[in-house]
Amino acid sequence: MGREDILSRIYSVLRPDKPHGTPITQSVFVLCGLGGMGKTQIAIRFAADYMHCFQVVLFAHADEPANLLNDFARFAVDLGLVDRDEPDHLYCCEELKKWLEETGKSAFPQGDSTLR
Repeated sequence: MGREDILSRIYSVLRPDKPHGTPITQSVFVLCGLGGMGKTQIAIRFAADYMHCFQVVLFAHADEPANLLNDFARFAVDLGLVDRDEPDHLYCCEELKKWLEETGKSAFPQGDSTLR
């Protein structure tokens, strides 16, 4: 499978403009494999090529739980959800989770099955 095929496949899963009648759900696409196979480069290329289709693009380091927690806390700060000096990473993560949930609800009002 070439990179263009992978990028197209990622978009088909994550695309915010799914066809009419498609259930509204949050989508996840996981790139996994051995180190050095180009996962990061594919993710960067996807973000560069498709960023205009999404409200927000966030990259997190998921190699260690602590790194993921730190990145989630940073997202909360970068999105203006918490103060930069907020010491409680778990609180930051909860605020980020609330924001993601509310963003999904406002982007797709109840009863509207067409995705924008």
